[in-house]
Parts: sequence; C-alpha cells; structure tokens
Amino acid sequence: MIKNLAAAAAATAGRTTMRQSISAAVAVALAMTIAACGSVAGRTGTDTAAESSSSPSAPAYTPSPSPSPAGKYVGSCSYTLNSNFSSSTAAWATGDIEVTNTGNVGIVVSLKITWPQEGYNPLVMRKSGVRIGYGDDRDIQFHLPLNQNQITNLQNYQSGHNYASGCTYKVTILRSFGNAG
Repeated sequence: MIKNLAAAAAATAGRTTMRQSISAAVAVALAMTIAACGSVAGRTGTDTAAESSSSPSAPAYTPSPSPSPAGKYVGSCSYTLNSNFSSSTAAWATGDIEVTNTGNVGIVVSLKITWPQEGYNPLVMRKSGVRIGYGDDRDIQFHLPLNQNQITNLQNYQSGHNYASGCTYKVTILRSFGNAG
C-alpha cells in the first residue's frame, strides 16, 4: 500500500499510454463540468442562466428605524366667572393644549400653561406624564379655581393689553415609548 501520492505518481511515470492520458483528461474535464453546473439528475426542461445561477438567498437586512420623538402643539385659554357670588371661588381659569405626535414613536410629555396677572406673577398649571401614542393627538384640559383678587388681576392685565389673553403654553417631551414606526 502506497501512502505517499507523489511516490505513487513517480512509480507509474512513463508507464501510461496515450489512451490512458486522454481518458484521464476527459474524466477530469467531465467531473469539472458536472461540479460547475451542479447535479442534473431529476431535472427536465431547459436550463437558463437565471436557473443555473439562482440559489436560495437570505432576505435583505433592513435596519429598524431610529426612534425620533417629535410633536407640535397649540393652546388656548380663557376664564369663567362664578355666578355664585358668595363662593370663595370667584372664577375658573380654563385652558387647553392640543398636542400632536409628529414623530415615529410614542411620547410622554409635560405641559405648562400660564395666565397673566397685572402686577403679580402669572398663575401656573402643570401636567406631567401625559402619554401620546405614535400618530395620535390629544387635547389636554386645564382648569384652576381663582379667588376674587386673582380674577381681578387677570382682567386688569387683559384690559391693559388690548384684551389679549396673555396666556403662554409650553410642552416638553420627557421620553419616548414603543417601537419606531
């Protein structure tokens, strides 16, 4: 038994016939052709370039979109006078902020609305942790009881500023939630 292929080839060198050399060359060429084209057993019809070159391909990787929290808002405010003059609540400051989620993920926001007072700090209300889903909008309502001095100061501000409401609105995105869409 010969374990070294180089030694076996050297031992048979010069003893091959022309027919054996051609037969070996044809066998090698046929084997290479079959290997290049693949097995033909069980196939019928005509092969095309697309058929012979097609192979199962892995689906293309599409990365998930990056979360992009965003939104816009608009607000309005007013006040409602109390018809019960013996009550300690003379009026209610009212307002709303409509928030539209324009990003590709849900957002959690904090909101702040202020009503001005002539000669005093503005009246302030805040709400925090308001969730607005992807593609949604919400109208967040505010109402604050006012005593007689507060409603008088609010009315004084408005009359001194051409009856503009003077309210301010602020919305801050705290965090996002859910998957980016």
